[in-house]
Amino acid sequence: MATGRDFYIIKVGSKKLKIIMEEDKICQSCGMPLVEESDKGTNEDGSKSEQYCHYCFQDGKFTDEGISLE
Repeated sequence: MATGRDFYIIKVGSKKLKIIMEEDKICQSCGMPLVEESDKGTNEDGSKSEQYCHYCFQDGKFTDEGISLE
């Protein structure tokens, strides 16, 4: 899995290009992309969750235990 620091180099003609791989952030419950800060859910202490969206996770609790990627 890419960490944001991972990269690889490809050769196109006579040029070398450095490709930086960044981990796409998605809700680990429903798969919604976490693009904006407002997309993120909230932890119990009010901080933003880096793992779950605001539809799935509010105030440190899941809004619906039945939501999943499956």
